[in-house]
Amino acid sequence: MSAAKSLPLRKQGDFLRNRHLSFTCNKNTSIIQPHFKAIQIITWGGVHLLSLDAIIIADCEVDSLSGSNPLKLNIEGRPADIQVVLNYITNDGDIPTLPGKGRASWASAPKLNGIYLLGFLREKNFEVALINNYFQEKDQFCHFLKENPRVVIISTTFIHNKKELRRLVDDIRTLAHDIIIIVGGPFIYSSYLIREKACEPQYSTDEIKDDFVFQQRGEPSVDLYIISLKGEKILAEALRRIRRGSPIDDLPNTARLIGGTYQFSQRVNDVSRTENF
Repeated sequence: MSAAKSLPLRKQGDFLRNRHLSFTCNKNTSIIQPHFKAIQIITWGGVHLLSLDAIIIADCEVDSLSGSNPLKLNIEGRPADIQVVLNYITNDGDIPTLPGKGRASWASAPKLNGIYLLGFLREKNFEVALINNYFQEKDQFCHFLKENPRVVIISTTFIHNKKELRRLVDDIRTLAHDIIIIVGGPFIYSSYLIREKACEPQYSTDEIKDDFVFQQRGEPSVDLYIISLKGEKILAEALRRIRRGSPIDDLPNTARLIGGTYQFSQRVNDVSRTENF
């Protein structure tokens, strides 16, 4: 019998929420590695008492902006991030790899955008799981799908073009056709700013319609875009509404693709700490 099942029913929710995110440090590569305890699903009389609110995807592959931006300095064919430079210096010109992985240590490191969202949403009492790199961890993603998640959250910190985002979304749809997909982050905000600039006569967007979203050409099958420099509060409210079955179409600073046309909600200042949705 598991520890959770040995508790009275009213205490099991507290047991499930009382999980912590711990870290260890590999002194050879100076990489901080998080260890996530597995989400536990309680079954009572054949019915799941708890399912995932969302799966967070921090990145989709090594070839994204985090690993292969051509504008970055390279050392021995690897992006010269601070971590790689530090390893190069401290190991006399050798760049160590994580044991058993065969990849540059920094590219294999957990992405902080995913870790941040995981911590933020768990503090808000949401049951969430994290996929650090979708195409490298697809088996783990499929495992999480068995826990009946309502939403997939995609951060675009390391996604920098529409083709890459569409490939990710299309692949998710092959596994979970009806799941709600919410996308936010720097790429979405930049795409919105470009769309706004398109109204100016001296600004042409014809050459970048295939690169950014909101251009009415080859758009990903996303249910909700969050357009904000700091959209985690809107994200949390979206998850609350989805959990209780309420509509999400009137959330501020969002966009939805309906009938081939984008519908944008009211713009508000959601960066202020006093803003309340």
